[in-house]
Amino acid sequence: MSDNGIQEKALIDDRILDRTVQSQPEYITMPGSDTFVISISSFADDIPAWGTQIRQRDRKLREFWPTEPIIASAIQTIVAARANMSWSLDGPPRTVGVMQRMLQSSNLGKGWLDLQIKTTIDLLTADNGAFVEIVRQEDKPGSPVLNLAHLDSAQCVRTGMPETPVIYYDRDGRDHKLAWYQVLTFEDMPSPIEQMNSIQVCFLSRVLRAAQIIKDFGIYKREKIAGRNPGEIHLVSGVQTKLIEDKLKDDQMRANNMGYSRFMLPVVIGSLDPNANVSSTTIDLRSVPDGFDEDVTLRWYIAQIAMAAGADYQDFAPLSSGSLGSASQSEMLDQKSRAKGQETHRKLWEHKLNFNGIMPQSVTFGFNEKDIEADKQQAELDEKQARTFSTYYDKGQGILPLNVIRQMMADEGILKPEYLALMNTEDVTDDIVAVDNVQAPTEAEIEEAHNTPSIDIAETEPEEVGAVERQSTIQGKKKQIDTADYEELLAELMAEAAAGTITEDEFIIETESLVAAEIINTYLHASGKTIAQLSDEDKRIISEQTEINLDAIPGLYVSAVGFGGDEDTPEDELIENRAGLWGVGLAAVYALGFIRGGDEEEHIGWQLGPTDHCSDCLDNSQRVLTRSQWRALDTYPQSHQLSCGGWRCQCSWVVTDEPLTGV
Repeated sequence: MSDNGIQEKALIDDRILDRTVQSQPEYITMPGSDTFVISISSFADDIPAWGTQIRQRDRKLREFWPTEPIIASAIQTIVAARANMSWSLDGPPRTVGVMQRMLQSSNLGKGWLDLQIKTTIDLLTADNGAFVEIVRQEDKPGSPVLNLAHLDSAQCVRTGMPETPVIYYDRDGRDHKLAWYQVLTFEDMPSPIEQMNSIQVCFLSRVLRAAQIIKDFGIYKREKIAGRNPGEIHLVSGVQTKLIEDKLKDDQMRANNMGYSRFMLPVVIGSLDPNANVSSTTIDLRSVPDGFDEDVTLRWYIAQIAMAAGADYQDFAPLSSGSLGSASQSEMLDQKSRAKGQETHRKLWEHKLNFNGIMPQSVTFGFNEKDIEADKQQAELDEKQARTFSTYYDKGQGILPLNVIRQMMADEGILKPEYLALMNTEDVTDDIVAVDNVQAPTEAEIEEAHNTPSIDIAETEPEEVGAVERQSTIQGKKKQIDTADYEELLAELMAEAAAGTITEDEFIIETESLVAAEIINTYLHASGKTIAQLSDEDKRIISEQTEINLDAIPGLYVSAVGFGGDEDTPEDELIENRAGLWGVGLAAVYALGFIRGGDEEEHIGWQLGPTDHCSDCLDNSQRVLTRSQWRALDTYPQSHQLSCGGWRCQCSWVVTDEPLTGV
């Protein structure tokens, strides 16, 4: 960086210049020197009919629109509105940073705004549409995108071939066949005629006839009214013609002497003979045609421009009362126009960037233009939806429990996965909502999301066993769930119940949601399965464990409220101990899931925990079996069928390389 803070870096990466098909000028060229640009002349209005001589027609359109000031101003208004739309990228920080820098340096370093302006002008004024080059690091579809660059529409030819849809002719006249992954084409009203290769009826073509009429009238009015040409012809009798001509010459000289270039004082001639009968008839040479109302004509012209642009009349001129409607209609017109031209432009770009290999799979491009009225309407819809959810729940007295309400909100996209994680739950449905401008996740991403644990699972070497009658000699990786977070959340709910800060209904609903979500999540993570992969047996076990736990929740509330504590055992310790028992119950769900998922031939042992052990646990600790063999024994750590009841059991499964012992 230089001393004055300017970044000493090339405006555009040399790799981009090497990869682009556009040649760079080696010397300064003046605008208009290019063979594709013809200076405006008197025959510019002789425009070929649509669908014939496409390139010549587009050249004529390019020559025409700067000569009609109203249409030129309308194009500027549309271009400014669309080019100034703000956008955002959603995805991983580093990848988003790379793609943001790529977009901001678009058009070979001229920037995103320059790219949008030029592309939009082509889209509005050329039937050939607009074109953007995709400059990639290598000449292959999956190669990273280095830059997006505008291609002059007049120098692009549509081929109609999917593999090479465009041929671009650079400023040196060389042709470049662009593959589908090297170019983006834009059309806002493409022709359905197959032979036209998606040539469009551009905005300018849609208003061309009206624009030509307005331009012709402007020329007519200027030529008729402007200058010092006579505005009227007077047919005079009683005065000699020579006298009139001499007087006109004298008045022209007087106007020159007074510096008048446009205006000339009226010619006044006095009669030579007071008794002569002088009469005259006047023909007005500067009046507009009879019955012509310029104001009405211009208002209907602007209405045509607004319709062709898919915009609101008020985007181009104030909405006045009259045959076009009253100012009170402005709100309705604005709402109707919102889904037209501007929205088409937004979706064109979002679809092109998100679905054509420009954005990585993990990044989504989107316009985020603020629309106060649309936001207000969305807020009203959200409020109605919130009231509906509230009615379903009705403080625990409604027809749906809280965990189902949360799942419905997740399905509607209201609760994102990260919000669900904060609530210690996750989306348990396989269905997703795919919108038109964002890529849906791939099968691999969905599978990865299902198998991403939200609960810490300990995979540690077995610890030393202290107060035990007999130690296990099995070595391997212990498979056990860490229930500390689960126990802590339960303890918080119990403490609130004991303090009276939540009602019994609130405690039951919150605890039901927590317990039900943790049971299914724990089973899925332990078994390594997705919801779709669960067998009927898996579903039966989940349902059975959920029912057992939910049935015990009212008793848990009674216990929490009854905890008073004493000097020997304070209340918080009593709550912690009770929460620990529920943690053991969740560990049992993990043990059940683990033995029903994974490699069936894997060697599984029974690892003793750091507590006193019952005879069943001691016997099982001497076994190394396959999963199917353990299932056949119908036993697992923390099982209520153990002689200890499983309530204080801290045993776990362990994956080992030791040989099978047999049942």
